Amino acid sequence: MPINDLKFSYDGVCVYVTTTVKAGITAKIILSFINLVLLGIIIFFTFEHIVIASIVFSGFELLVIKYTLWNLFGEERLIINTKSLNYQQHYGFFTTSLHTINFNKKIIIRPYEEVFEADVKYSKFLFESYDENNLPVVIYHTVLNITEEDFVKLVRQIDQLFLDEMVTSNEMPAIYLN
Repeated sequence: MPINDLKFSYDGVCVYVTTTVKAGITAKIILSFINLVLLGIIIFFTFEHIVIASIVFSGFELLVIKYTLWNLFGEERLIINTKSLNYQQHYGFFTTSLHTINFNKKIIIRPYEEVFEADVKYSKFLFESYDENNLPVVIYHTVLNITEEDFVKLVRQIDQLFLDEMVTSNEMPAIYLN
């Protein structure tokens, strides 16, 4: 499993997280082959004037193209601040709209779907917050695996975000994590 690339930055107000897909060469070759086969089938049905089959295979091709673009150029983008979490997926040639999820209290980041490969631990992670009844609610879960080391760095960065918010709202001296 190739290690997905995680980049994050913090500007004092938001934590910006971008995870880039690192698909293997075998997956890229297989997806390209499937695209070529489907395009050939669509062209054949179009020239034979079999409209329904051409439309059905065109629908399949659109799904495979989206999956191929994700594996070639895919990025998961998150913007986290103390009041909301924003996310979008980037497919190289197009980007989904930015979705905003507001939350009431601090968010909690938990790993889920952990995988071990070659003595490296990978995990996807989810964000939990609390609803109006103070019950935990999953507000977002990621789609890409990251290493445990990157996960720890991300949690520290988000903790710093909430510490900075607490310092400014309570006019306390700055707190620095070591």
